[in-house]
Amino acid sequence: MIKKISIFIIIILSLPTFYYLTRPGYFSMHDDLQIMRIYELERCFNDGQVPCRWSPDMTFGYGQAMFNFYSVLPYYFGFFIKSIFAISIVDTVKILFLLSLVIGSIGMFLLSSEFWGVLIGILSSIFYAYAPYRALNVYVRGALAESFALAFYPFVWYSLYKLIEKKQFKWMALSSIFLAFLFMTHNISTMIFFSFSVLWIIFWIIKFRKVSALQDLFLSGVLGLGMASFFLVPAFFERSLIKDDLFTRDYFEFHAHFVSLRQLFWDREWGFGPSIFGDRDDLSFQVGMVHAASLFLGGTVFIIRFLFLKKHDYKDYLFAVLGASSVIALFMAHSRSTSLWFLIPILSYVQFPWRFIGICVFLISLSAGYLFQRLGVFRYFFIFLVGVALVFFNYSYFKPEHLFYSETDETKLSGELFDIQRKAAPLDYLPVTVDRAPEELAPEKPFFESGFGDIRNFVYRTNYFFFDAEVYEKGRILVPIIYFPRWVILVNDNLYEFEIQKDNGLIALNLEKGKYIVRGRFENTPIRDFANGLSIISFTVLFFLYIAYINKNKVLWYKD
Repeated sequence: MIKKISIFIIIILSLPTFYYLTRPGYFSMHDDLQIMRIYELERCFNDGQVPCRWSPDMTFGYGQAMFNFYSVLPYYFGFFIKSIFAISIVDTVKILFLLSLVIGSIGMFLLSSEFWGVLIGILSSIFYAYAPYRALNVYVRGALAESFALAFYPFVWYSLYKLIEKKQFKWMALSSIFLAFLFMTHNISTMIFFSFSVLWIIFWIIKFRKVSALQDLFLSGVLGLGMASFFLVPAFFERSLIKDDLFTRDYFEFHAHFVSLRQLFWDREWGFGPSIFGDRDDLSFQVGMVHAASLFLGGTVFIIRFLFLKKHDYKDYLFAVLGASSVIALFMAHSRSTSLWFLIPILSYVQFPWRFIGICVFLISLSAGYLFQRLGVFRYFFIFLVGVALVFFNYSYFKPEHLFYSETDETKLSGELFDIQRKAAPLDYLPVTVDRAPEELAPEKPFFESGFGDIRNFVYRTNYFFFDAEVYEKGRILVPIIYFPRWVILVNDNLYEFEIQKDNGLIALNLEKGKYIVRGRFENTPIRDFANGLSIISFTVLFFLYIAYINKNKVLWYKD
């Protein structure tokens, strides 16, 4: 009951962070493709393309394998929210951003209260709720996937901790589910979070002296990976099909996006522009004044206790691990870590070193409880004071630059605004067969590159297309779809070996004089079929383990 009341209090105290998400209309953001992605996903589900992989309206209308590689879970959540409550996509996107803020704060409370108590747990949740970086993700960058990843961080650590502490089936199941959620949400955030999570696991295995917990952790990890494999496996093993080097070149080169100490600790200017080379970015990468102060003061208390007290409890060592990890995260965001970035090539896919600020504010929010628990009878006064300071100094960041009160699904998904979204991110997931990305919107139907004839009845969906063609003179027809494995073409109900145009990588048909019915369907590759099957098997295994558990089947080693 106390935790339920606490969660209600947290939501009320966090209201200023999501107030603008409850207002009518829509708001400006860097990644203004959130509406488009849910729209594309809904088209997939309506066409029976599940899981969704091909998005026909992207890349100037030539199509893109967006959800074969890009974070899927937030948009699946969005589709189900929209379907269940029959609301607009505009409102769905705002609800998703709101949930990412609230869920993260609740998760931080559950995690922090395990070590520092309920009251300090509430304060830790306020630390996390009012971290400037979380405002940056929502109201400036519009980084929905990364915002959700930050929301899942506390739940992953909470369930892993409980699994090590208590050998209970529910924590194994929850660990696997939250790991799967994180795997499906944001690849980069998962990669950043991994090494810190290994330290977290090692700490609690040593603390509880439970090496035997490794079998439970292994099972939860395997099930989590398995459930997320429909996304993870193609995203990894089909990278060779796209020009993934584009994600680490030019604007996305990591060494152009380090932050300075001034930006991290002293600069409170808030902008809505881009991240640029140097430390004069037109947006803020601050850790937060109160967050930085709590880390410094917590470290000071730890040093004093370590030097002058002979006896230390596990919470001292917990803070040492969390505090040191926070410093490491800040170091990775600073240019002093450049040699490490070159030493570990996979880090280049992080693109922006300042992403490490996200894990830093997570660690600081969790470790802040150490400082306040050590304040004795004065803790209540300082908890209140710091809580007020967090809200006072940071609430103003949680608002968009512009609110468009008249913006709706109709305005966003038609006319010029729709075309702007179709033209966005044309280099993302560009197939290796494309020499040059399109620069103009796709024509409304297939056209003759050579020869001439008539094209009628063109229909293009997320996983199929068809049209009638009458060729008057032998020619070459280009279908306005960028080829990506695996489109299969039938001409007059016979399998047709088509070509791939070298310039924009379009599907090309060489046809003699005559009449034709051309059909194309987007099918799974063997890798995608395998990945889909692995996810189904993993969900099934978890379900039957649950059935065995509630029936106290002796095949399970859980005794709770």
